[in-house]
Amino acid sequence: MNKSSVVILTVAILAVALGSAGIAMGVPPCCAVGGSGGWSGEDLLNNMGSSVSDNQQEKIAGPSASSELVESTQPISTDVDASNKNESDGFRGILIQPSQVTSKDVILNVDTKPQSYIKGADHIDYLEFTDGSDRPKSTSELSRILGNAGISRSNPLVIYSEDLSAATFVYLILDSLGQESIRLLDGGLEGWTAAGKPSERVPVVLAQTSYLPAIRSDLIATYDYVKGKDVQVVAARSSKEYLVGSVPGSQNIPYNSVLDSGKIKDGAALKDLFAGLHKDKPIAVYSNSGIKASLLWYALELQGYESRLYAGDNWSENLLKNDGYDGKSQAETAPAPTSSPASVIPSGSAGSKPSCH
Repeated sequence: MNKSSVVILTVAILAVALGSAGIAMGVPPCCAVGGSGGWSGEDLLNNMGSSVSDNQQEKIAGPSASSELVESTQPISTDVDASNKNESDGFRGILIQPSQVTSKDVILNVDTKPQSYIKGADHIDYLEFTDGSDRPKSTSELSRILGNAGISRSNPLVIYSEDLSAATFVYLILDSLGQESIRLLDGGLEGWTAAGKPSERVPVVLAQTSYLPAIRSDLIATYDYVKGKDVQVVAARSSKEYLVGSVPGSQNIPYNSVLDSGKIKDGAALKDLFAGLHKDKPIAVYSNSGIKASLLWYALELQGYESRLYAGDNWSENLLKNDGYDGKSQAETAPAPTSSPASVIPSGSAGSKPSCH
């Protein structure tokens, strides 16, 4: 081996070693897809019931054993729309209007510091569902939080938030726990008050109960799933972040492109937005942590696509761990990129970096 070959080999080994160390220390090679935190399929199985099979109920104690467990007290009744078709349990993936909320619904606000609430609404800060690094907490912790807030799996839930991606993130967590009936309130508090509905300064306090999850594992994508030849990979980050680095072969649909004046676009607009995707093939949607991507995931759900959520940081970790970062396996398994990015860890990524989602 000549001297120049030795130098090149040494530099390559150091580059991989430094990249691995950076990820281990939480300093990603690329902000757009690296770093600690996020939600992968492996995390879901490990944290949300590795010993629980699909659709198997696991009883998790909410309040202490000495506490009396009762069903949640329902929020204050508002105008009931007798024609509401969303009352039955098991209904998911629907944006409902204020007039469609009934006395049977538990309204849940997930804002961090709300100044006011829909009258009769319960409150859980969406950050309470995470462990501080945007990863959802364990099944037992999530169940305890929900039970202590007076929410059971059989409650028909209506979620809203000023930040719609926070609401869709909580929606996905609850869907993964097997919530029987779950919908989002179109327009949130602003739309509620604009419709002449009452609000108040404090949330309602519901009687504690037990939350009995029935884990679903078909909503979260694993690394191997994303690498599948038939999977359509969609980056939900901004165009700027996408150009910095992306999963090879992915196409870019920024998460905020599904919004119009803070609300999810109508069906016709979403149909046009997703025209490049095929309904007969599965989709994996990702952002760095998955929170922003959950908004795009939800919009795809509304349009009837088979979609799963994936955390982009998991791709960086597995790229080094499973593929040795030699670039070969990515080129062999991923379709041709739709734009300039060719690697999840781009060259020239030093300097200013976009904010991560």
